[in-house]
Amino acid sequence: MIIAHYLNVVVSSGYWQKEQWQAWADELIVSHDELEDFVDDISVAEDESEVGAALREQWYMEVFDGSNNFYIEEIVVGYYYLMFKEGRMSLLELFERLMNDDDISSSSTAVEWEEREHIFNELRMGVINIERIDELLAPLIKPAKEQLEAILSYMKV
Repeated sequence: MIIAHYLNVVVSSGYWQKEQWQAWADELIVSHDELEDFVDDISVAEDESEVGAALREQWYMEVFDGSNNFYIEEIVVGYYYLMFKEGRMSLLELFERLMNDDDISSSSTAVEWEEREHIFNELRMGVINIERIDELLAPLIKPAKEQLEAILSYMKV
């Protein structure tokens, strides 16, 4: 299973905070006699960089396994949109993050650059087209939720 990649994205997107990743790891530790070492490290990780360090070895094993077949940018944007839908992020903050994080120079962008820029400029002028925003971003929620479900069901009996 691609657990390190999924955990890295849910943490780096900000969807999970320290309380969530520690609770996830603590639940696994309490309910299992044997676990991968990274779970113990995540249980005590204080910030995103410590989570990344805890996942490093597992991450590399997954890279060489070749089963990582998703675009990180799309999942991150899916988590951002979930945070917006859950009231944890404003619409303006969502598009500021899209403009900053979903890099036009990368091999994959979750939303076309011109469309993002157009919507962002409209938002700054007070024009909100929520139907168009939903049309663009709602499809990215599904893969983010699927990854979150995979994380939550990791090692469940």
